[in-house]
Amino acid sequence: MKKYKYYENIKNAVFTEQPCQFCGSQNDCLEGVYLERKNIDSVCAQCLEKEKTSVYIPEDIQQKIKKNKDEKIKELSLTPPVAWIQCNEWPVCCDDFMKYVGELEKSDLIEQSSDEEYIDYFKNMLSDEMLARIDDIECMIEDLGYDSVAYTFKCLCCGKTTVICQDY
Repeated sequence: MKKYKYYENIKNAVFTEQPCQFCGSQNDCLEGVYLERKNIDSVCAQCLEKEKTSVYIPEDIQQKIKKNKDEKIKELSLTPPVAWIQCNEWPVCCDDFMKYVGELEKSDLIEQSSDEEYIDYFKNMLSDEMLARIDDIECMIEDLGYDSVAYTFKCLCCGKTTVICQDY
């Protein structure tokens, strides 16, 4: 399967049992709810690569890119979608979209934080804007994997890790 610039591990994508609406394949079919065109329940990764459809990239996300904007937006729109709970909040760093790494749970935070307190470790991966949206950080961490999700991204240029939190 293709390696994606903005998606670390395709196994993190949301797959469906429904066959691709474009070619009928039942292999590597992605959930259609995150796509730009409406009324698509399923698209296989190969048809996404062939631009039969694309992932919706909100205008406010597109505006964050300055150089080679069209090229980067096109590549992201042909990348398997993140299973956003609310809206697409794909982060940008160093004038490029960040690479989606996966979802974090409390156990991941504890394991990855080494000597640092895992709550502080988590806070350091959140932007000031994201941190301001969280009422109780400890409650958020306890809820990860249940009603809350922490989507992790890494900058392709500087290596910075950013977490986007959403909940149901």
